[in-house]
Amino acid sequence: MLHISYEELLRLAVSYKYSGIFHADIMINGQPGFVEVLIQDGQAFDILSVPAPPRGERWETMLAPLGRLSWKLIAPETSNIAARNEYHAMLLQANQATQQQQAQVRAQEAQRRHQVIPRQKIQLPPDQLRQLPHRYRTVYMLIDGYRTPQDIATILNKTIEETDHALAYLHQQNIIT
Repeated sequence: MLHISYEELLRLAVSYKYSGIFHADIMINGQPGFVEVLIQDGQAFDILSVPAPPRGERWETMLAPLGRLSWKLIAPETSNIAARNEYHAMLLQANQATQQQQAQVRAQEAQRRHQVIPRQKIQLPPDQLRQLPHRYRTVYMLIDGYRTPQDIATILNKTIEETDHALAYLHQQNIIT
């Protein structure tokens, strides 16, 4: 156990190019807590304290008034830093898995949507057909009950998203099924 200040701990770590996790119990504003410093090759790599310093305050200014602390070297598996980092890694992994699942679902929906063959619900007379905006009219005219949205997009040299948007509009207008 070392009875030294935070600054002295860092100077000692630098001089010996030390790597490890130091833990000290602290009392701030009458609240018990702790501070852990992860040091790698003599440099403070990560620090965790409970309570955390107020927003905008640095660790050094929070720990300096505490003076000498009783620092002990702890094993990584008992460290709150390791537990926090492991928890964050687990959250990140779960988030990535969720994003991958959502991407797969979107891809499956898009594939299913592109395989559905649109059909004209009603045959529009020429005067009503002329009232449709050009981008929707061209899509409508290619709907024959055999072409997929991907086929229509290819024929019109448009993206599948543009074609899907036009098909959604025509469906919303109850012109196609």
